Amino acid sequence: MSPIYESAAIKLDGVDRDAPAYLNGVALLDILLDPYDLLDRLNEIEAAHGRDRGPDAERWGDRTLDLDLIDVDGIELDDERLTLPHPRAWQRAFVLQPWLDVDPDARLTGRGRVADLRSAATDAVVRR
Repeated sequence: MSPIYESAAIKLDGVDRDAPAYLNGVALLDILLDPYDLLDRLNEIEAAHGRDRGPDAERWGDRTLDLDLIDVDGIELDDERLTLPHPRAWQRAFVLQPWLDVDPDARLTGRGRVADLRSAATDAVVRR
């Protein structure tokens, strides 16, 4: 598990500096679940913490918890339920920096070395 980093809230329209900041971290897992089963489990955890994914929920709106799959053993998927690797992870310092903390040699499938991606990411993160 990585250290926790704080970042500005990101909404569909971009950074929302008026919204509460997000706390971000990365965990590396050894699991036997397929990506869809893992996604189901993550969604159950979010729901148990008050996450509303109902039809009236604002996309990328304020949320109590957001658990994302970033990369699962290099699997590439793109369907209505899941895109792997995560489609925007390569651009986001709030994903890349904590990932580097737990795996300095990490690679993001289809994008390359996480260290190189992190050096190009411009969003601000602060270690808590």
